[in-house]
Amino acid sequence: MNEKIKTKAEEGVRSAAVLLAQVDDGALNAEFSERLHETVQKLYEHAVETANDAKGRVSLTLDLAVSEKGFVGLRGTVETKIPKRKASLSHFWISPGGNLTVENPRQQKLPLREVAGNAATHIDLPADQATRTV
Repeated sequence: MNEKIKTKAEEGVRSAAVLLAQVDDGALNAEFSERLHETVQKLYEHAVETANDAKGRVSLTLDLAVSEKGFVGLRGTVETKIPKRKASLSHFWISPGGNLTVENPRQQKLPLREVAGNAATHIDLPADQATRTV
């Protein structure tokens, strides 16, 4: 049976989305979709946390190897890039034993104590009198 080989003009360009769905039995498409979703979520969280726009990237790379006989090997990879969380600087002191502590070991401690309040000095005013000035 002689089938006519279609020319480029007759066949047209095929959809890359259809091809992507077939690479690695659909695993590449699923990974790309999942990584895109995760990246958008992380960028949104970063934008809310920093109160600034967050930029990132999802890259799909298709590595192709074409033989002289027309056989094509195709391998796809997905990479993402998101902003790193900016770590805040914490301050510590070195204790006499060489450990880190949040309290300055050379700072004197004040002898604080609880002072009991006197109920007679506390007066609750009705709401309509609380805003009046005397």
